[in-house]
Amino acid sequence: MEDHGEWVKRYYTEEQLQQLAQRWSPEMQAEVTQKWADLNRDIEASRGIDPASATAQVIAERYAALIEGFTGGDPAIAQSLSDLYADRANWPEGAQAQTPYSEDEAAFIRNAMAIRAERSQS
Repeated sequence: MEDHGEWVKRYYTEEQLQQLAQRWSPEMQAEVTQKWADLNRDIEASRGIDPASATAQVIAERYAALIEGFTGGDPAIAQSLSDLYADRANWPEGAQAQTPYSEDEAAFIRNAMAIRAERSQS
């Protein structure tokens, strides 16, 4: 969250911010930053593949694991994170550049994640 700036904190309660701070460390930040960079590279390289394919589903699993690592499995923190990204139109100027995906790549990961969720309910 440090990379995004102070404005991001408005999407979380004080309790959620405390939970995140208790679990987060500079070492964890470095590890997670590298994992996201690797995943983002793989998402970009997956342009044009079927979101239901085995390759896409491995990417979706990695994506879900990173989100789970951030939220700690807390549904309220997951909702706050979702609210943050749903409100992109109201982010401060320049914050849009901090999103790692193009619209096509974002659609790909959303579709792959939806298929993953659908399959897990079957």
